[in-house]
Amino acid sequence: YIFNKNDFEIIFVDKNQDLIDEINQKKQYKIIDINSKDEVIIKNIQAIHLEDAKLKTYLKQSKYITTSLGSNNLKYLVPYLQKHFQTFSKLQFILCFENGYKISSEFAKLFFDIQPNIRFIDLVVDRIIPNKKSKNIDVFVDNFFEVIADKNEQKRSKKLKLISYVKDIDAYTFRKLL
Repeated sequence: YIFNKNDFEIIFVDKNQDLIDEINQKKQYKIIDINSKDEVIIKNIQAIHLEDAKLKTYLKQSKYITTSLGSNNLKYLVPYLQKHFQTFSKLQFILCFENGYKISSEFAKLFFDIQPNIRFIDLVVDRIIPNKKSKNIDVFVDNFFEVIADKNEQKRSKKLKLISYVKDIDAYTFRKLL
């Protein structure tokens, strides 16, 4: 949603070939508010398989790499990203849209010999996505949503719409966890 609102092309990477095929066929999906039934259509999206050879090219072209697969699953991305993080020379930002404390920083610890231009930005994400099953790729969400980013880590990136940047991200993290 955030990157769509900031006019970025979105490359969705997954292992579920049925989901990949459906995204590539429709070239869009909907985010539906569970209360108001309001819909936001996310366009300018394509999907590839995690094992696709094009992943390396897309990683090199990306300014941002984001995750949203659960913090316990991040370790499975390491084999796909390790070499990229060791050799990529342009500035790139990694944002983990996961529940938990400083997940982007924790994700960074899984890698060795990372280039200094690879920047992991910690986030506090507050958006409820209920466990509501859908027969298609559309996503149901609660209407409240907030994303807070560490301003200290963000300095070298342009500010993204819909993200609030703060100096003390810990205060927002603890507020969410309470």
